[in-house]
Amino acid sequence: SLIATLKDEDQYVRESAASALGKQSTLPKSAIQSLIATLKDEDKYVRRSAASALGKQSTLPKSAIQSLIATLKDEDQYVRRSAAQALGNQSTLPKSAIHSLIATLKDEDQYVRRSAAEAIGNQSTLPKSAIQSLIATLKDEDQYVRRSAAEAIGNQSTLPKSTIQSLIATLKDEDQYVRRSAAIALGKQSTLPVSAIQSIIATLKDENADDR
Repeated sequence: SLIATLKDEDQYVRESAASALGKQSTLPKSAIQSLIATLKDEDKYVRRSAASALGKQSTLPKSAIQSLIATLKDEDQYVRRSAAQALGNQSTLPKSAIHSLIATLKDEDQYVRRSAAEAIGNQSTLPKSAIQSLIATLKDEDQYVRRSAAEAIGNQSTLPKSTIQSLIATLKDEDQYVRRSAAIALGKQSTLPVSAIQSIIATLKDENADDR
């Protein structure tokens, strides 16, 4: 079976088995447990495939969530990224997972940071600490990470004044797509202060037509 093949001596076979399991919409408990064990495989490509396969499941057991949290500290950046994406595919995450993703916003790899921001943003309700970390991420050196942070903030239905002010400041970002994401995030708020509306109007008049 595919589950047994996850223990094959050949890493390419193990990777293929994990990928094949990832294409199943619903996996039995035994397959989930085997994929969890595979997150510790000696081969990074196998670990990555196992994390991705787990991420395809709409609802994961607590044990899988905890294992993916641990995988956020994997030595390989692509494995860490897959773990962050897998967690982001869960509609509801425990506080421990959100806090781990917050810590991952400071990962050395920009793609991992971006995936962490997106994963946090997929949660309908975030703790104050997560919002504050996303605000700090609006100043990340990588424009794609900044954009993901702005989009993540925008997914929250109601934002405090301080967060709105940070988004207003982001309307002056050097990257047009970051500015656009900040404007969209502000636009999702049902009530905005006059200063925010004025800043959005100013952005609409930006010399770069792509911002419109």
